[in-house]
Formats: sequence, structure tokens, C-alpha cells
Amino acid sequence: MTTTISPDAGQRLSGITWNGTTMSAASMLNGSSVTMATTTPTSWVDSLLNHKSSTYVELTILTIMVFLGCGGNIKVMWTFGKVKTQFARQIMSLFFTLAISDGLICSVRIPLRIYGLLHPSWDEGHEVCTAWHITSAILGIIIFKNLLVALQRLIIMYSFPFYRRHFTLTTVLLIVVLIWVIHIGTFITITVVFNIKLSYDNNGICQLKNAYSSRNETVWFIVEGLISVTPVTLTALCHMWIVYKICSTGLTKLDRIDERASYVRINTMAILRTLLVLVCWVPYLLVNMLGADPDPLTPRIRGYLDYLLCAQSVISPYITLQDSDFSDSVTRKKTIARRGILNGNSFRLSLKKCISNITSGELRTNRPTE
Repeated sequence: MTTTISPDAGQRLSGITWNGTTMSAASMLNGSSVTMATTTPTSWVDSLLNHKSSTYVELTILTIMVFLGCGGNIKVMWTFGKVKTQFARQIMSLFFTLAISDGLICSVRIPLRIYGLLHPSWDEGHEVCTAWHITSAILGIIIFKNLLVALQRLIIMYSFPFYRRHFTLTTVLLIVVLIWVIHIGTFITITVVFNIKLSYDNNGICQLKNAYSSRNETVWFIVEGLISVTPVTLTALCHMWIVYKICSTGLTKLDRIDERASYVRINTMAILRTLLVLVCWVPYLLVNMLGADPDPLTPRIRGYLDYLLCAQSVISPYITLQDSDFSDSVTRKKTIARRGILNGNSFRLSLKKCISNITSGELRTNRPTE
């Protein structure tokens, strides 16, 4: 394309930019002809298309997570509702409360993230960020509920009669309520003391802005370590201790296939829960504990860390559904026969007794008085 610039026009121009090239007015004076390239600028177009493409992928993944997470957690709660005996409810009540918390994450926090992706430049995002920040309190509650599940398994393994006598349905529900109250109170206190403020950035991600100083960074490190990193570490240790004790006593090498399969399943579930906690929680908690100011992190990294937290609530119910509380269909007759052949040291006896009592099939066939 050839453009002719008149002398008068050329005198009024100090320069013109075309496709990133600036041409002075001197080169345009006296009607000189300037030939300019007509190539289409593609760098920003490609960048925009790539951004939209990645956004579509994230939206698809998050939508699938919502349906899978809500479906799995509803299935856990539905299974709990089918159980009729009191003792079965005693065992499964903790999983029921965990499913409620995970369900809230899948039905609230993930959709909020989807909303942020669909409205990346929204100026009035305070309400969305507030709701997202509140769900962070639920994430903390999930941490302690997972620790409670691990402790439940450990206590049952060592002293099943003790668990059955002291951890009644009322006791479990009371502990869960205390976890909710204490953690929400702690969450509000941290928000106020550390002056946490919310901001909605241009990537549809809510940021936590903290009024930090060198004095309270140490306090933050200690607080986050106590309320998040420590319970996650204890949860992993409890599950791995169960695996160690079952393997060290040879329970995975029993002659009877059904007996051996029960202990292999218990080990598998313990390992899966450990991996789930470590993979989904540790990266976020370490970043959060070492520095709450998100500025050094790109929005994409912060988004992926949040995805891991949500993924824990999506996967957890499916692990629960494969647990012996929800999968076995052993009859009472088989249970009595299994108890009759128990022998060996006290640990093995206690462990076998607890396993023979905590399967859902046995619990459904037990009499209400048991």
C-alpha cells in the first residue's frame, strides 16, 4: 500500500508508527511517497488465542470436577443413610461429616473459580472473593477431619473395644462440631490479626494481601505450621504406621485369600490417603507458610495450587467408597467363622477383630444390640 503525504500534513507530523516502525515527518515532506508493509500483527493475536484455549481447558476440567466431586460425596452420604444399625452409624459418621465438607468445596469453591475465569476483568469482585475466602476455612476443617479419620483407623487397629466404647456417635459428632467452631474462630482471628485483605486481579483470581512486617512473619510461620502443616504431617504418619504394622506382622501374607485381601485393601486405602494428602496439600501449605504474600507467584501457579486443594475434595469420596466400611459384603456367618480361627499375638488378634467388625456388610447384618 502506497500513501502520499502532503507537505502541509508532513509539517504537522512529528512521526507515525506503523507495525512497530516509527517514521519521522522529514521523510514524508514534499509529497514523498512512503511504502508501508501490510503484514498482519500476529503476536498478540496468538497470545490471546492461547490464553483463551488454556482457559477453555481449565473450565472443562473444573466443570468435570464439580460433577465428580458432588456425585462422589452425595454417594458417601447416601450410603451412610442406608445403614440401619447404631454401630454402623458410629463407624461411618465421620466419613459422612467429611463428605459434607468436601461437598461444600466441590459445590461452592470450584464454581467460584469457574466464575472468576468467566469474568477475568470484573471490577466488583469483592463479594466473590469474600465467599472464596470463607471456603478456605472449610479447607482447614477438612485437614483436621482427615486427621480424625487417620486417628480413628489407628485406634481401631490397636484397641477396637476402646473405640467402640468411647467413640460413640454422639462423641464423634461433638468432636466434629468442636472442630468447626474452633477452626472458624481461629480463621477469623487470623484474618483480623494479620490484616488480610482481598483483591480481585485481572486473571479472575482472588489474592490475599497481608500487611506484613518482619515482626509478624515469624508469628505467621508458627501459626500456619500449627494449624495446617502439623495436622497434615500427623495424618500421613498415622496412615503409614498402619501400613507398617500390617506388613510387619505378616497379615498381607495369610493363607486364606479373603483374609489377605482384606488387609491388602486396608493398606491400599491407607497409602492412597497418604498420597492424596501429600500431593494435594503439601505444595500449597509450604508456599503459604513460607510467605503469604502472593506477589512472587504468578497467577497461573496460584491457580494450580488452588486446583490441587479442590482435587482433594473430589478424589477423597471415591477412596472412601472403596474403604472396607463401604465395599465389603461379608455375612455374619463368615464373620463368626473368622473370629473363631483367630490366634497369635494380641496385636494380630485385636487387628483381626477390628477388621471383622468394621466392614459394612457385617455391620448391616449385625443385630442392633451389638
